[in-house]
Amino acid sequence: MSDRQPISACCSLDETDLAERRARWGRLTARALISAERTPDGARQRLRAADGVEGELRALIALEADCCPSLSFELSIGEEIVLEVRGPTDVEGVLALFSSPLEPDAAR
Repeated sequence: MSDRQPISACCSLDETDLAERRARWGRLTARALISAERTPDGARQRLRAADGVEGELRALIALEADCCPSLSFELSIGEEIVLEVRGPTDVEGVLALFSSPLEPDAAR
């Protein structure tokens, strides 16, 4: 998938802030992602429950909820962390980003 998915239907970040946010997600997924996949109504990520992962994930979810209010986020915490992201069909590009790992240097 292209790094340049159209996300303006959902996201209120400018280009610089978006690049920084994507880099932050990339660093988290590089460190902790086990798997990422599409679901019928969104995406699912499974992450290692390593030190700091839950806190960073909760911080990113709070930021995403502010700039992308049409998305919903659900966390399940156990031996691993499962993040479910859902949204309407007009934000397919954003949901696709959650179903594939971002590179830590995605901002470049």
